[in-house]
Amino acid sequence: MLRRDLTKVLEIEKACYKVPWTESDFVKAMTRLNMLGFVITDDNNNVKGFMIYKIEKGEGVVHLRNLAIGPLDQRKGLGR
Repeated sequence: MLRRDLTKVLEIEKACYKVPWTESDFVKAMTRLNMLGFVITDDNNNVKGFMIYKIEKGEGVVHLRNLAIGPLDQRKGLGR
């Protein structure tokens, strides 16, 4: 996930959750060394969804922190 993806990610987040993460929440998450984010795009590089996860060093554990697929793209297998 790159800063340029944030506008679309926030749009998807707001469409999917009653209490969405804010832009600040995403920026804080993405600046932490143990958190990673990925976007799901179509063939034209349009963001269709995203996920953010946290890696617990030394524990071998990954925690899914946030995941969403845009409402128009849900139920198409993009989140698999």
